Amino acid sequence: MTPERRTVAYVADKADVPALALAAQVSEEAVDEVMVDTGDDDALDALQDAVYAGAVGRIIIPSLDLLGPDLMAQEMILAGWLERNVAVFSRDEPDLGVDDPARRDVRAVLGEIDDYGKIPWVP
Repeated sequence: MTPERRTVAYVADKADVPALALAAQVSEEAVDEVMVDTGDDDALDALQDAVYAGAVGRIIIPSLDLLGPDLMAQEMILAGWLERNVAVFSRDEPDLGVDDPARRDVRAVLGEIDDYGKIPWVP
């Protein structure tokens, strides 16, 4: 990662960082920032702000479920990160749920919506 693009661990418990870094095959010292999800949206909002500002290059997370209980919201967040070339590692879904039929369906719908938005509108 370049110096201006940090590696962020997004966890529910700060004590999870060493095991998460090991699973992601990065040294704990390579984790530049730890953001703890406290149940409100503040930490996730701060992470999103950092991603959209271009300050994050890699996110390691224990599970995509930490992004929220709603599968559509999780997938929209994940898609936004990937569009911004943020590398994402999820310990519980190392393939980011590629074999999960529900995630595949949501991704297909999001792809259709994205394609629909590219249709030129003629007044």
